[in-house]
Amino acid sequence: MKKIRVIALLIIMSLLASISVPAFAAKSVKGDVVYTSKKYGFSLKIPASWKGKYVVQEATFPIDGYKGVSFNVYYNNKKQSYPVLTIITSKSKQSIVENPFAKYLGAKKGVYYGYICNVGDADAYLLKHPAVLNMISKMTAEDAPKVAKTFKFIK
Repeated sequence: MKKIRVIALLIIMSLLASISVPAFAAKSVKGDVVYTSKKYGFSLKIPASWKGKYVVQEATFPIDGYKGVSFNVYYNNKKQSYPVLTIITSKSKQSIVENPFAKYLGAKKGVYYGYICNVGDADAYLLKHPAVLNMISKMTAEDAPKVAKTFKFIK
């Protein structure tokens, strides 16, 4: 059952390209950008190396009841996207802690926060374009966990 939920979550995350991009506040700090979500009450630092490579999208994951914000990289002339980092929220700490792909970040006002670095299989386009695959792999495996460590609650 957990395996089906995880697979379904990954499929839903790959479909995020069709979701509208919300307004957000961002300011530069030494080349990095501070992303702030007033709706979800957090901020984090996005590295300067991500500039022009990602889009922020709000997302709802009906299977697990998560809501959150996903940082997606577009590729293949913006026909496809790959979520490299997703900040998730839940009313249940257990749903985040028991998700094998999620890492727990903390809680505020009865809402629990976690993140997922979306490591998944490469599609046919990425397999034919190793430079793009390497960029996404670095963003997902190396950068995204560092970005998640900058997570801070805001007022």
